[in-house]
Amino acid sequence: MIIGVTGRIGSGKGELSKYLSGEGFYRLTFGDEVRKEAIVQKIPETRENLQKLGYELRKEKEECIWTRRLANQIKTTNDYVVDGFRYPDQIELFNKRFENFYLVAIDSLEELRFERLKKRGREGDPTTWEEFWIQDGRDWTGYLSNYGQYVRECFDIANKKIENNRTLENFRYKIDILLEDLIC
Repeated sequence: MIIGVTGRIGSGKGELSKYLSGEGFYRLTFGDEVRKEAIVQKIPETRENLQKLGYELRKEKEECIWTRRLANQIKTTNDYVVDGFRYPDQIELFNKRFENFYLVAIDSLEELRFERLKKRGREGDPTTWEEFWIQDGRDWTGYLSNYGQYVRECFDIANKKIENNRTLENFRYKIDILLEDLIC
């Protein structure tokens, strides 16, 4: 089984992926692939730089370079969680290549996501409401940038949507229910 994850910044994509890796899933992320390339090209790993690099390299080929890299790592005998789908064509490739692919969209309230990002403190995470709003918009619909992403369109084609507005325990409970539904 391959569970793909899409979601808004700070919604809990990483938490879902981390939890599933503890349940025996191999974890792959689009972000890690872009970061590896940034290191090779000696590009500072800011959110904006990573988005720009990701966009620039994906537009060079007919098939998304990041999707191909991740798909080529998958062995059909294992279970995987693939974190960070941000474009519908990435989902389309996984749907064509893997019959056991299932896309989950994670979302939560803006205020919660902003607070989570401030606590996380990863380089490039927003520290002001305005920065958050700009990054969220760039991810959600691609506005304010030539290299934005299209998470909203990914939500529209997700097999399941999970709201993450309560505690971590509640979120994990919802993930357990998701796994039960997929296994049955």
